[in-house]
Amino acid sequence: MAVSRDEAREIGVTALLLAVGLRFASGFVQLVEELDREWTVRSAIGRFVSPVGTTMGMLVFGAAFLVLLSPSGSIGGHLQTWTTWIAGLIAALAVVSVINSFSLGFTNISSRIWFALLDPAGAALLAATAWWLLRNLDTRR
Repeated sequence: MAVSRDEAREIGVTALLLAVGLRFASGFVQLVEELDREWTVRSAIGRFVSPVGTTMGMLVFGAAFLVLLSPSGSIGGHLQTWTTWIAGLIAALAVVSVINSFSLGFTNISSRIWFALLDPAGAALLAATAWWLLRNLDTRR
């Protein structure tokens, strides 16, 4: 079975977005597990946003760049819309994770800053950049 370049790009974007979905689902599973025991708002938020890290940011950024660098019309509009929405969602969740790390973290302030800079801040930067680029793409240029 042969695959065209356009189909390969769409399959690649879809695979990257599905990988983001799997990581997002793992956070949801952790949240459900947390709610089955003694939990606090701090622990529930922490478990839910724990998979939102630099890896997730890179997956979103990669999907966005496949969309952005593809010739006009080679990737369906629905897939571009989904990529934009998912990039925005991950950027928002990453910001929540950064705020959670700073304000509700379990350790001292230097460890909170270290963790926030290590993982969720990178995800916020990459996903927000992907979202901004997708939203502001000039398809005529």
